Amino acid sequence: MRNQLRSYTKYIAFIGFGLCMVILGASDSMRGIFSLVFQQHFELSTTQLSLIVTVSYLGNLIFLLCGGNLLDRFNKKKVFLMTLGIWLVGALLFVGGD
Repeated sequence: MRNQLRSYTKYIAFIGFGLCMVILGASDSMRGIFSLVFQQHFELSTTQLSLIVTVSYLGNLIFLLCGGNLLDRFNKKKVFLMTLGIWLVGALLFVGGD
């Protein structure tokens, strides 16, 4: 019974992480889809819009680097939970923002 429960837990965790990756990919791809809307709404030049996209990708790169360094230095489970929490807060701010 206990092994079966572990199997279900791993399966649920796998599905949960898969959904997180799909949602993260979807939120990243929204930059390109809605860039024209942002450009028109905020009256941005093409240079300003490209700078926003560039800075967001640099932010992704920096956080990936920091996350890898944290995983090398500290307990992987704690670092993972911390970064998952930060990501969830960011996703909630993204969804709840005006």
